[in-house]
Amino acid sequence: MITKDSRCNEYQRRIFTAMNFISEHAKDNLSLEDIARSAHFSKYHFHRLFKAFAGETVADFTRRTRLEKAANQLVLDANINITDLALEFGFSSAQNFTKQFTKQFGQPPSFFKHRKNHVESLAILRNNIKLQQPDEANLSDSQLNVQLINRPKFSLAYTRFLGPYHSDSTRAYMTQLQEILKAAQIEVTKPIGIAWDNPEITETTRCRYDIGVECPNTVTLPELLHIQSFPASTCAVYQCEITNGDLEKPWDDLITSWLPYSGYTLSGLPGFETFEKFDLDDPSSPWVIEICLPIVPMEN
Repeated sequence: MITKDSRCNEYQRRIFTAMNFISEHAKDNLSLEDIARSAHFSKYHFHRLFKAFAGETVADFTRRTRLEKAANQLVLDANINITDLALEFGFSSAQNFTKQFTKQFGQPPSFFKHRKNHVESLAILRNNIKLQQPDEANLSDSQLNVQLINRPKFSLAYTRFLGPYHSDSTRAYMTQLQEILKAAQIEVTKPIGIAWDNPEITETTRCRYDIGVECPNTVTLPELLHIQSFPASTCAVYQCEITNGDLEKPWDDLITSWLPYSGYTLSGLPGFETFEKFDLDDPSSPWVIEICLPIVPMEN
């Protein structure tokens, strides 16, 4: 019998596989897609799942693993060249490596390189590690009102923005979209937004956010709008009210509190949010959004 606990355990097993993959390839330049693929996950929202189970982000876990392996080599081989060590573990320079190493272990790598007592060096490393507590993993079987809906293929007339993901940016993007639609005499329906990137991996100034409206391909679009098509898919649909402008929390709730217990996994298509109710003039007014997460049954 497949239970909620066994479904969650399968997610945990896959995250452990991803952690092992990072550790085994600590000297390689891994992409988020490489890591997600190692555990048979889609790259979309993988970072949320990883943090929910591991208690730290993919980037933080990768950085910490590299630093710990470098520290081990440094303690065991006092003759090692710090610049060579930094480049070997994927750091851009000795200066960057030294900064990150000092932050992690409380002392620069040169401090350990010049010590002859390996046991004492290891004790210093251990004591400094104890001072840094990882985030507590946030994973629970929340009773979210999620529906499974077969969503048909649709076309989106959209405009793309580059920049950080937060509610003020989204409000500005929606305002610009409405201005474009009105000028083109296209009906302003419920906007749909798609965040393509992970701000923990992608530089915030390069994060892509598409916002648009469903539109038939026969409509003549202004130059500022483009068309993209989404295939038919089974979606986990979660409608919620946002009262504090925090558009990230419902995504986290759905990905970390519902998905691991659902028996489903991400399909590989990006999720999107539909703005059912919003007031661009009053920031304090509650919004209602509907999150659509394309999913497929999980295979053990």
